[in-house]
Amino acid sequence: MRITIEIDSKSEMEKLSTLLKTFNINAVKIVPVEGSALSVKKGDKKIDPKGLLGYGKVSRNLSKKSARLPGKGNSAPDIWFCVTQNIFIHAFNGRHDTISRMEEIGLQQIGLSVVTLMELYQGARNKVELARIKRNIRYFDVVEIDNTASQQAAIFVEKFKLSHNLQIPDAIIGASAVVHQVPLFTST
Repeated sequence: MRITIEIDSKSEMEKLSTLLKTFNINAVKIVPVEGSALSVKKGDKKIDPKGLLGYGKVSRNLSKKSARLPGKGNSAPDIWFCVTQNIFIHAFNGRHDTISRMEEIGLQQIGLSVVTLMELYQGARNKVELARIKRNIRYFDVVEIDNTASQQAAIFVEKFKLSHNLQIPDAIIGASAVVHQVPLFTST
């Protein structure tokens, strides 16, 4: 028997999973729909972002307003800019030009790829620095890698590895931004 159920959110999926378990239905295959919505792990927006940038070196009036850019499909994503590792590093180190640009965009509309998150963790030189990165990054939404973005990343690597020395992490981040029509904020 095959039953198709379309679910729009992770919370609905969890509810369905709980329901199926109550009927002892354990063999469920989840198949993502082609061109599915942007998968995002939400950041903790209850945190005051003022102390996140520049490790507290900069005290600024953070703007809640920013230009809304069109997203893909009928429902626009919550994230309007996907920010790369180098931008977060500049902001955490207190670079005023980077922080100003992030404020212009609106911190609540900035997200990062799970690849960027891994790059930031990998760049930590010790446990204290890793803890600081984790604390400062928890405000921001994290964009997960989906099948369509993975396929696009492979195309990017094929086309641009030799001519532009495109690396796999950058290809995945760029592909996620392109596939979901989310502008990419990077300094490279």
